[in-house]
Amino acid sequence: MKYTNDFKRIADEMAGLKEKRAALLNQQNSDSAADWRIRNAVDILSSGSAYIEWDESIVHQLVDTVKVLSADRIRVCLQGGIEIEQMIEKEC
Repeated sequence: MKYTNDFKRIADEMAGLKEKRAALLNQQNSDSAADWRIRNAVDILSSGSAYIEWDESIVHQLVDTVKVLSADRIRVCLQGGIEIEQMIEKEC
């Protein structure tokens, strides 16, 4: 009887360890895929042109609100909750 209990405990522990191993392998594969995507994006950004074409219609779609904070400062609120504060340069 003692050996039966020991065997069951060991079998349960082995099953638990196998599940943990499978979960860790899944996480490792997921991390490897994310790492590959990040390296790929860095390569594309490094080799690409820094030129960005301004498209007024896209800007209008992204901007939610513009708040005037003072005579020389505004806050632009974009879709998705991003906020950018900007100083306004005065032309003489």
